[in-house]
Amino acid sequence: MMSKHYLLLTLLCSLMTINQAHARLSDDEVRCAGNRTVADFDQAIKRNDFNRNTTGYERLEACNRLLAAGYAAEKQRPFIMGRAKAYSMLGRYAEAVSDARDIVSGRYGRTNLTDWFDVSDLLVSANGWRDLAAHTEEMRSRFIKKPESSFYPRSAMYRGLALAKMGNDQAAYQELQLWEKANSGEESRAAELAYKELKRLHKQFAASSADPAVARTLCSDRSAEPAAREKACTNMINRAQQTKEKTDAYQYRAQIRFAQNNAEGALNDWREIKKLSPGNPHVAKILAEYLTRNGKPAEAVSELQEAIKGHPDNPDLRFTRAAAYAAQGKYPDAEKDLRHILKTNPAHSRTEISLAQILTEMKRYDEAVNVLNPLVNREPGNPEAIYIRGLVHAKAGRYSAAEADLMKAGQMAPESPQIEQSLQQVRNAARNR
Repeated sequence: MMSKHYLLLTLLCSLMTINQAHARLSDDEVRCAGNRTVADFDQAIKRNDFNRNTTGYERLEACNRLLAAGYAAEKQRPFIMGRAKAYSMLGRYAEAVSDARDIVSGRYGRTNLTDWFDVSDLLVSANGWRDLAAHTEEMRSRFIKKPESSFYPRSAMYRGLALAKMGNDQAAYQELQLWEKANSGEESRAAELAYKELKRLHKQFAASSADPAVARTLCSDRSAEPAAREKACTNMINRAQQTKEKTDAYQYRAQIRFAQNNAEGALNDWREIKKLSPGNPHVAKILAEYLTRNGKPAEAVSELQEAIKGHPDNPDLRFTRAAAYAAQGKYPDAEKDLRHILKTNPAHSRTEISLAQILTEMKRYDEAVNVLNPLVNREPGNPEAIYIRGLVHAKAGRYSAAEADLMKAGQMAPESPQIEQSLQQVRNAARNR
């Protein structure tokens, strides 16, 4: 009796092992393994080598045997996809696509995004570009609702490739750029072809940006040549009918010009943006920041006066004007703006640090420390606040307090050479006094 029970238990365990092995198979990994019989397939599962390299003929034969036997009905769907991939290996693309489309149609149960990407790969192998364009559009409508979806860039690769092959270069360029920006180094035949098309389109659009759609794409393309980008932005500005489109083009061109050390040209672009957006506080702020950065703080203050009259409690405008005043050495005026911000934003750390620096310039060291103390207590993990307080102590000749703050800041930001340099200067000053 014991032996019968033992035998029964052994058989049950074996069945459980096989069932668990089947459960581990994912839809996209079952390759039908190239095994010639169902029994062979069972053995392959037990050895966990069901996905070993096999020829297309072996895979096709194994899949057809398994499907004909009605084996593992709950796994019929991946066997169909396995057969589709076997057909593709053999160059029988019509049959491959037919099988794969049966999967995404839902005929064998609920479908998923991986199945749709598998169909995309098969259509690439079959050079079915029109079908691929339509397929990716349908895939997006079903699965990918927003461009920021993690799957959207991959769909953009397939769609961009299809459009490029169909001769729709403008739309293809937009899609492939989206994919390129988010691509994590995918390696596949589709990716290889997409890179080739993108390289071709970069050259094409760099050579000619007269078309409005092309100009817009190239103007915003940070990977394109600056001269080509600037030309595209200029064309976009000249052709733009809408204020926003023209404003965008000016902003892009200003970025390019600043990067090329053409500060005056960039400032002129921002002046044009201001004309297009009169009274816009954000535009006034950016223009003033650029003016201050390029040695024109007095002009920056003038630009901000009207904006602040319309938005007297806007902290960004006040903070920018305080920076412009400080650049001219007008510290009392800077202090007034910063204190105005703190009346309505008492826990504004950026403003507190700037006010402490302004007070230090005016040699009001105790006031500067009193401004920083609440910030340090409120944000004990803020190394900048502790670092600035250490500098204030050093300016006041309180080297022990300065060293303590700088050491603490250095522990919190050990990668900062600036803190280490300041600490060494404080120690040298303490030894030499």
